[in-house]
Amino acid sequence: MDIPFEGVVAALMTPMDRDGVILASELRDEAAFLTESGVDGLCIGGPLGELSGASTAEVEAVCSAARSESDLPIAVNLFVDLTAEAIDSARAAEASGAAAVLISQPHYLFQPGESGLIRQFSDIRNVVGIPLLLSNTVPSALVPASTVRKLYERSLIDGVYQGTDPHALADVLCATPRMPVFAGIEDLLYVGLALGARGIISTLAAIFPHECLAMRFAVAEDDHETARLIHARLLKVWRKLDHPSESFARSKHALSVRGRPVGFARHPYQYLSPESATDVEQGIAEFTEAASS
Repeated sequence: MDIPFEGVVAALMTPMDRDGVILASELRDEAAFLTESGVDGLCIGGPLGELSGASTAEVEAVCSAARSESDLPIAVNLFVDLTAEAIDSARAAEASGAAAVLISQPHYLFQPGESGLIRQFSDIRNVVGIPLLLSNTVPSALVPASTVRKLYERSLIDGVYQGTDPHALADVLCATPRMPVFAGIEDLLYVGLALGARGIISTLAAIFPHECLAMRFAVAEDDHETARLIHARLLKVWRKLDHPSESFARSKHALSVRGRPVGFARHPYQYLSPESATDVEQGIAEFTEAASS
C-alpha cells in the first residue's frame, strides 16, 4: 500500500493531567496548531507520545480528537508485545480515522526471532486495511536491516520508521529494494533527510515545526549550509530534552515554555527537578535567541 504522507510528520505529545487522564481539549489545540504550522502529517503515540500500554479506548480517543481538528493524515504508533494486542489496537486506530499504523517490535523481557516477527506482521496485515509500517524505535529490541528487508519484500510492511541506532538508519536507507524510510533519530534528522529518507517522524517537529519544515525544504533544494545551521540549533536544544528518565517531563515543559501547555508527564515519569526545568528554559531561550540573530 502507498503511504499517504511524506515530509515532516509531527509526533504529538499527549496532553495529560496530574492523574494521567488525557486532556482532549488541549490535544485538539495541539493538532490544530500543528496543522496550521504546515507540517505534512501527525503521529500519535510516538516514542514520547506516552501511549505505551494504552487501551484501545485511549487509542480511539486520541486519534479521534486529533482527527476532529486536522485534515492531515494521521499515523498511530503502537508499542505492543502480543499479536492480539497489536491487532486490537490497530483496528481501533483504523476505525478512528488513522491513515497508517506503525507497529513496534515486541520488546518486553524477550523478543521473537525473525520467524515470529514475520508471522506477527502477516497476521496484522491480514486484518488491517491501512498502510502498515514497522516502528523500529525500541533501543533494546532493534530489528536488524536484513529482517526489515524481508518484511518489506514479502509485502508485510509498507515502510519503516527508524527511530533508534544510526547504523540501522543507514542500513535501511541503503537497502535494496528501496523502501519508504521515515527517520526518527532526533539528533540525526538532517542526516536522514540528506540520505534520502521519505520524511521524518519527530518530537522536535512537534515542538519546532517551522524549523523542521525549513530544514526539510533546505535539503530538498540542496541548500545544505542552511539545513546544517538549523540542524545545529535543533541538536543543541535536543541535548537539553534527551534524558534517561526525564525526557517526557522535559519535552512537555519545553512546550509549556513555548506557550503551548500540554500538562504533565504520565506517572512514574512526572518528576522534573527545578534544575532540570531551568536547564530546559535556558535551552529554549538560547534556541530563540539564535533564531533571531
